[in-house]
Amino acid sequence: MKPSKSNNPQITIAQGQFYSGPVPDPESLAKYESISPGFADRLLKMAEKEQHERISTHNKIIDTEKELNIIELNNYKRGQIFALISVLLVVGLCVYAFTLGYAKEAKDIAITVIASIAAIFITGRWFSQKKTQIKDSKE
Repeated sequence: MKPSKSNNPQITIAQGQFYSGPVPDPESLAKYESISPGFADRLLKMAEKEQHERISTHNKIIDTEKELNIIELNNYKRGQIFALISVLLVVGLCVYAFTLGYAKEAKDIAITVIASIAAIFITGRWFSQKKTQIKDSKE
């Protein structure tokens, strides 16, 4: 058997440095400044501009979402108003047809309109719930 050359364990020391952020750490920034005077100031201005743009974009997204929600609410209200007007017109037509002696036709129109409106509200609610579920799953 050959004896080992060295019984002393070898120790290796490694040092690493990591920095994360929009600008380098102060030591690196000072080194950049010594290489190119004014570089640190330009770098800080660039980081400030980037942050300002990010905040501005985020605010635009929020404003757009608010506007879309307002438009959606107005469309919903407008739909409700038109539905009410339509129902009142049909009811008036049925009453008029009934007074003219067309009771069976008035009843058929009323039943058809009521069933149609019920179907519209049920499917509208179903689509609204689906839209909410999709929106929640994206977040």
